[in-house]
Amino acid sequence: MARGPQLGDPAPDFELAGTHGPFRLSEHRGERVVLLFYPGDDTPGCTKQFCSYRDQADLIGALDATLVGISRQDIASHEGFTAKHGLTVPLLSDVDGAVAGAYG
Repeated sequence: MARGPQLGDPAPDFELAGTHGPFRLSEHRGERVVLLFYPGDDTPGCTKQFCSYRDQADLIGALDATLVGISRQDIASHEGFTAKHGLTVPLLSDVDGAVAGAYG
């Protein structure tokens, strides 16, 4: 298994296509960004997880953090998942798993 960044290491930069357009981590330097790696769109656990982020948007917003979901599904899958459940968190497409691999 790949070794991800350790405490104090800079976060590996990446750019991925997403449901809210392209997302480049380095454009958010100095901000709080939470990367939510998850196994798949519309699975029971992931659906519950992302619906809870939707339902707690005010609380999450008060933390002054940007949440982004990352999985291997393509944008069409992410858009369907987002539309079906009214999700608000941007979902990024890491089809080849390179970003997940960089984070271990």
